[in-house]
Amino acid sequence: MAIRNDYLLDMIQTFTQSIERATEAERGALSRDALDDYYAVVGRVLDMPAEAVLELAPDSLVTMMQISAVDERLAVYMVYVLMRISDVLAGENDPLADVRRAQACAIADAYGFTPDTVPPEVQDTLEAQGQ
Repeated sequence: MAIRNDYLLDMIQTFTQSIERATEAERGALSRDALDDYYAVVGRVLDMPAEAVLELAPDSLVTMMQISAVDERLAVYMVYVLMRISDVLAGENDPLADVRRAQACAIADAYGFTPDTVPPEVQDTLEAQGQ
């Protein structure tokens, strides 16, 4: 159990750092420059290339996460990041924005939280940055 907890804490720290870098890259506005960090988080949740994860239909993505026994504490990062990706893409009128939002909503529903949930560590970082 301690090893799993250490793994989760390490992943949470890594995700928080990636999201922090993306937020800094955005400088208050949504930016395509932030997407690389967001995609990195998506891939790390399932330990797969982000491109492969993002090709999955919403229900298939949920199934992959459940088969991989993704912890709820990591699922909330996945949802947060997918919603941020959706926001960036929506700002560019990219039709994939709706797909990313659907993926985020399906995960949030399956794991029992709302799609607008901000991970606590990210919330702390955002508050420290004055956002």
